[in-house]
Amino acid sequence: MFGNLMGKLQEVQQKAEEAKAALASARYSCETDDSQAAAVVDGNGRLVSLHLHEELLAKGAEEVQAVVLRVVTAAQTDAATASAEAMKSAAKSLLPGGFPGL
Repeated sequence: MFGNLMGKLQEVQQKAEEAKAALASARYSCETDDSQAAAVVDGNGRLVSLHLHEELLAKGAEEVQAVVLRVVTAAQTDAATASAEAMKSAAKSLLPGGFPGL
């Protein structure tokens, strides 16, 4: 019984590592409606690209900060959602009934 359980736990851990690796190479982005700012993050939520249009930069530091924060946060939220879903999917596919409450 415990041997089977340990094997399942190792399989869950391997699937989780595979999901993490896939997420690290994934890209999630957010762009303002007027295309003046865009952010791209990896699956871990790390910023990998930021585009700011000259018109936005001319609006001043406070406006630029607010827009950058908004697009980066939105992209990171998408990455976090995808990460949580991937981990939940990995767990459910390997354990009967998945994890209660997930």
